[in-house]
Amino acid sequence: MPELPEVETVANGVDARVRGQRISKVWPSGKPQTFKTPEHEIAEALTGATIAKVPIAWARPSP
Repeated sequence: MPELPEVETVANGVDARVRGQRISKVWPSGKPQTFKTPEHEIAEALTGATIAKVPIAWARPSP
């Protein structure tokens, strides 16, 4: 399913601004999340990573 045009426009703009930049710090909100991975592990994995691309749409698994 295609994304709404304004969603694609915003995603493309964000991608142009942040692509290739490194994530210097991640701060978890401390609020309940649906992630099964603890917040500190997510923060450790993301800190220092380089942003390769901002996705426009999430791929859905095939039925």
